[in-house]
Amino acid sequence: MTIHQPFLSRPRIADRAHSLKDHLLAVGQQTTDRLPEDYKRLGAIAGWLHDLGKLHPDIQTAFEKLSRGEKNERLPPHAIYGAMLFPDILELALPIAGHHRGLYDVSNSGDRPCFTQICDDFFSSPDEVALLETMKAWANQELDPLTPPPHEGSLSREMATRMIFSALVDSDRLDVARFEGQQVDFTYPAIELLCHQLTSFQERLIATAEPTPTNRVRAEIYREAIQQARSPRGFFRLTAPTGGGKTLTMLSAALEHCNRHQMDGVIIVPPLTTIIEQSAQVYRDILGDAVLEVHSNFDQDSLEHSQQNTYKILSQRWDSPVVVSSSVQFFESLFANHPRKCRKVHQYQNRVIILDEVQSLPIGLLDPILFALRQLVEEWGCSVFLCSATQPAFEKLPGFKAGIQELVPTEFVKNHFQTLQRVDYEFLPQPLNWEAIADMASGFKNAVFVVNTKADAARGFLTLRDRFGEDCLYHLSTTMCMAHRRLVLAEVKAKLSRGSRVYLVSTQIIEAGVDVDFEYGFRQWAGLDAIAQTAGRVNRNGKRSTGTLFVFELEDASKVSKDYQFRINVAKSLGSTNLHDPATFGEYFKRLHGGIRDKRDEFGIQKLRQQWKFEAVANRFKIIEPDGDRVSAIVEFDDQARSLIHSLLEGVKVPFTRLQPYIVSVRKKDCVQVQSLFTQEDSDLVIWQGDYHQSLGISAVVDPT
Repeated sequence: MTIHQPFLSRPRIADRAHSLKDHLLAVGQQTTDRLPEDYKRLGAIAGWLHDLGKLHPDIQTAFEKLSRGEKNERLPPHAIYGAMLFPDILELALPIAGHHRGLYDVSNSGDRPCFTQICDDFFSSPDEVALLETMKAWANQELDPLTPPPHEGSLSREMATRMIFSALVDSDRLDVARFEGQQVDFTYPAIELLCHQLTSFQERLIATAEPTPTNRVRAEIYREAIQQARSPRGFFRLTAPTGGGKTLTMLSAALEHCNRHQMDGVIIVPPLTTIIEQSAQVYRDILGDAVLEVHSNFDQDSLEHSQQNTYKILSQRWDSPVVVSSSVQFFESLFANHPRKCRKVHQYQNRVIILDEVQSLPIGLLDPILFALRQLVEEWGCSVFLCSATQPAFEKLPGFKAGIQELVPTEFVKNHFQTLQRVDYEFLPQPLNWEAIADMASGFKNAVFVVNTKADAARGFLTLRDRFGEDCLYHLSTTMCMAHRRLVLAEVKAKLSRGSRVYLVSTQIIEAGVDVDFEYGFRQWAGLDAIAQTAGRVNRNGKRSTGTLFVFELEDASKVSKDYQFRINVAKSLGSTNLHDPATFGEYFKRLHGGIRDKRDEFGIQKLRQQWKFEAVANRFKIIEPDGDRVSAIVEFDDQARSLIHSLLEGVKVPFTRLQPYIVSVRKKDCVQVQSLFTQEDSDLVIWQGDYHQSLGISAVVDPT
């Protein structure tokens, strides 16, 4: 085969040609710029070779036809050619081969194509090998001698492959977008300026605050954290009680750390959308557009059209100095293989990663998560801040092997917890039924009742309704759609602020990121961290000298999972312990993690990473474990929901973010009450036609286990 000039990287736009050589050189340079010194050469070669296959005569002919407006048959694959120049250097070959399709598994993984088989098929074709030699000669003449450096260490190489892949994908997409005339280049304030802005805000806040014990603790936590944040990069821990000003302190310390070490920014990773939304708003009010909020519930429709395009680029790239996103987005992207998810991952390097409510990390993925965080710290210039009032003792785990520096010295932390003690815990010795709970609560003006299952929450609501009536009693669980839950919380907050009588029966959905303040709480036995989270909804604002949280055993309670029951058992093994002592939680997590050492990598992620099985890792690594027995049901909660359902049935494509407020997860066997089944943006959805209870949601008509 022969190759004919000139070479295009894609069809012309209005007679403007995007030269293949210019594209390869540009992507090579941009990929280089996005990687540290040890990987710049590999990044450059990956950029130069990623589209080398577009020299293929059939592809160039197709581009010419498409430029003239003619139809063309499907283009032959092009990514494989550049990869075949260095099939044994996987850090190069895999990113190039997968820059459209995604990273392959190196060896066989069932019925999925693997890289080894692709290589065998390619080199068994003399015509393909001859064409590759021609392409190689062109590349050596037009680009640069292709001499990549060696690199050793299996998991180090595997992580490097992810970073090179991410940088390559991002550089490729940006160069194409620039050719198409899209706005993709944005400027941000320097880290030094953002650090100064937040420091000035904090100092003004401290200077004007009343000299209360709470404000003195907040100031001390802030000043200690800022001082310790000037230490060298590594793992840090911020332990602060509820009300200790953790939200602002952790970002202030992170920006101080960035400024001290010339780092690129901060990624804040809370576990729940409610925390993300609240934190991002606080940060935006101070730092403006330097803050990027990314999660599945973000309402892009509220933005102007031009802002929507900008947000789309930013949310794919994460190059803003301050990013607030979910643990699902952060970790599943790090372990992903698809270009869209992986595009942002190279932005993780040289940043401070804040894991808020770090105790929420899933135990079944704990070992691969902690190992990857160690790699980011030791090999990619990151620091990791572990933030919580209920800190896990990760340093006690045998495989962690990393020191953790306290942002607030231990001798201060215990005093802070004692000073900000707002809740008394009462561990009730005898099991209670809902009638007995109602008897205890009848003398309270307001109370929150938190149980472990949706079924028990529904039963508790129905029992308490007979005692308290419906005007002051509310229910909250995931049997209700998000729009319904938000409405309930707004009504509960309004009644609490007015001092009205109000009671709320909830699952643990209430426990983190929900700003409510009850005088009394009832918490069914759970893990100690869950009990402490419920306590954070009692006397939250310190309006009273103390609130009370009753911890109880529920009679005839629904069964929970084995893992959840193990958490309960570990909590009970500590007895009626002092939950105002942070050391209690260290002991709790030591026993918890030590008792399930064989489940900390439940899905075998580490072994798959060692085998370079990128697709298998991506399929198995899920922060929220998918339930194949459930589907997402859209409910007709209000007029807006009915309008969206009508549009769907008319064949109109509705953005998933607009549907999400009206979705409830339902078991497939209950989906006899549905109108249709279809796929919308990679999600299987059904339209619920059964009853939807005004207080309980779908749980009124199906067993909510």
